[in-house]
Amino acid sequence: MNRSTQDPKLPFEAQRERKAHHQEQEETSNNQSLASKPYQSRYIEDEIFINLSGAFSRGVAGVKATFDRMVDHAKAFLTGVGTQIATFFIPSKIDLTLGFTFLTTYLGMIMLFPSRPNRFALGVGIIAGILMIVSGLWPLAPIIGGLVAAITGIRDRHIDNRTFWFTIPFSLLLIVGSVATQSETIWGIIPLITLIGLALTTLFGIFAPNNIRRKFSYYFMSEAEKKAYLKEEKEIQEALRALEEANRLKAEKAQKYALFGRHIEILETIELQVTKLPTDLSEQVTEIGIISIKIIKAMERDPRDVLVGGRFLNRYLPLIQENLTKYITVQEYAPDHKIQELHQDVLKSMTTLQQAFTQLSLELVENELHDLKIDMNVIDTLIKSQGFEIR
Repeated sequence: MNRSTQDPKLPFEAQRERKAHHQEQEETSNNQSLASKPYQSRYIEDEIFINLSGAFSRGVAGVKATFDRMVDHAKAFLTGVGTQIATFFIPSKIDLTLGFTFLTTYLGMIMLFPSRPNRFALGVGIIAGILMIVSGLWPLAPIIGGLVAAITGIRDRHIDNRTFWFTIPFSLLLIVGSVATQSETIWGIIPLITLIGLALTTLFGIFAPNNIRRKFSYYFMSEAEKKAYLKEEKEIQEALRALEEANRLKAEKAQKYALFGRHIEILETIELQVTKLPTDLSEQVTEIGIISIKIIKAMERDPRDVLVGGRFLNRYLPLIQENLTKYITVQEYAPDHKIQELHQDVLKSMTTLQQAFTQLSLELVENELHDLKIDMNVIDTLIKSQGFEIR
């Protein structure tokens, strides 16, 4: 019986839990029903207030997001103007069509810094821009970097940047328009080694594994984002350690319960038979099953109980299963008066067995209490030997 792949669920555990839960519900249901009525109106008012507060907060957040985006566009606009002016003073291997340096820079900055930040795509785009600068084609660096960043961001659907469906085609049109006055096409203007580098950078951006994307993104985050990232990484590591510990405990628990595998298999069979029994007999057998689980757990806690408890369960559980099997079979064809007589005999037998199971369970508990008393006496003796007075 293989129980190593999941947390073992012992037979009759569900019945025991339902019984305990039912008792708790009976103790608290009256108090809860009386306590809830006076506060219903207050709860309604609180809910209305929370909804209004949430709507106000969302409205403020929306206004702030719109303002921040307007600031981003203003920065991109000023960067485009500055780049256009720089073309008159900084030499380049390419002269873009008049005005296109401003347009390509503006759009490139918007693509590098979308409304929903993608730090991995930003990093890949910056690498692509650096390749263009090193090649002497710096006026095209923003638009090429933004284009590569937008293509990279397509994979990161969880960020939900959808503007690339517009910005990617538009950026390609701007690139073609910016070199319209050149004698060669864009493929002839950009050196082959640069094209290869851009292709490899784009492929890296598209196909990089998620763990590499997360670690690479770190280098392009703000300080606040880095702190949040490190906190999240710490939580992930703690969750992984907790998962490993949980799996280890499950394996240990499964290994312990494997010692009682035969008992558990018989109890599982008996648990299935309970559904076919009359109510009074079903209750007796269920109680026997619950006590059997207590005995198994006692054996798990104290190996000294394994001999006594194991012998007891080995002797009586198979007899219970066999008798219940015969009872269920006989009641299908025996006359009614015989079934009534048989029912009373089986019920009496199960009542006697329940008392025997209960007695053994109490004896095992008494053994644990006896051990605890011995430990406490040892502690008292040690304290007295150190000169402390016990009152």
